[in-house]
Amino acid sequence: MTDPLLADGPLPDDAKSAPADRAESGPLDESEANAVRPYVDLGGVKLVPRTDLQLRLEVDESSKRVVAVSIDYSGSTLQVQPFAAPRSSGLWHEIRAQIAEQVRSQGGEVTEREGAFGPELVARIPVSGGESGTTRLARFIGVDGPRWFLRGVVAGQGAADATAAEAIDDVFRSIVVVRGTTPMPPRDLIPLHVPQGAAAPGATSRGHRARRHRTLGRSRALDGSGGGELPARVRDQRRVARRTAGEPSRASPPHRRHHGAAHG
Repeated sequence: MTDPLLADGPLPDDAKSAPADRAESGPLDESEANAVRPYVDLGGVKLVPRTDLQLRLEVDESSKRVVAVSIDYSGSTLQVQPFAAPRSSGLWHEIRAQIAEQVRSQGGEVTEREGAFGPELVARIPVSGGESGTTRLARFIGVDGPRWFLRGVVAGQGAADATAAEAIDDVFRSIVVVRGTTPMPPRDLIPLHVPQGAAAPGATSRGHRARRHRTLGRSRALDGSGGGELPARVRDQRRVARRTAGEPSRASPPHRRHHGAAHG
């Protein structure tokens, strides 16, 4: 799919990037979604329940805030984060360039190509602490919506196999972003929360177990963090996602837990 925003040549970094049919095919804004369709409500995003979909919420242990949503589905892992964005401009063109720069600065390889949602990055990221030359493949996708930006990181089969990519892209497309009316600076993470009836952060209950972040294992490819004008930093999966898009962590990251649940 050709991004219509790129059809007439280079655009400024703040131009919006989204499929031409985003408002019909997704990812959707809350105002565009079917009001009677059942969703898993996670605050800043809502997900359509699917058979065999495994949902995990990444929680910053120091603040007990949910900072990212990870979805395991059909051999792939998709990490998503919704961010506040300006009304008339987007974030993906600028953030995409920053991610590519960070990957290369860490010795990785990155290629930009046209994907289902417009421009995306395919990256081979060195694995920290692994054998020399060991890399992890990841796809970085993003969509600018009305006053929000939705970022996704795909790992597993969906990063390499076209059929698997279609399946996990369909999950990303089905997400509904709930921006809300509260004023927020661009790049701030739109608040997320555990589903109603689930265990609170740090607690355990049937179907929702609080576990150490390391259990995310190879599914992590991006520390979904950020803020300000600095790029999102790609790090080992043991690192922790901060709350805004683009800011490298300068201090030791806090411990983080995540909740796991199956939906189907």
